[in-house]
Amino acid sequence: MQMRLARLKDRSRCLEQLILQEGQRAEAEELEGSVLRSCTVTQLRDMSRTLQDLVMSENRMQIPIFPPPSILRSETQLSENALSSVKYFIFLSKASPVPPDLFSHICLLLL
Repeated sequence: MQMRLARLKDRSRCLEQLILQEGQRAEAEELEGSVLRSCTVTQLRDMSRTLQDLVMSENRMQIPIFPPPSILRSETQLSENALSSVKYFIFLSKASPVPPDLFSHICLLLL
């Protein structure tokens, strides 16, 4: 008799848990439905497009990002200035010899 009572109590707890879960699910569905019913057709279409875009963007490959043209021009100008400085230093070093260790140190600074 006690085993049967224990099984019935266990079953009662399981059923109460299922009833609670079902109530929470129904409440969530009702809340979602009321939110969707309060939206206009235009808002629903916008949400649909946004969700489609979100799903599609997750499946897209990453788009490479390049620096803007102004940054590329600046980098090019910097490289040209550095090259010009190296050429000028070489020109000066031919006119008056520079010790090798100083020459290599200056070359490293220019690069």
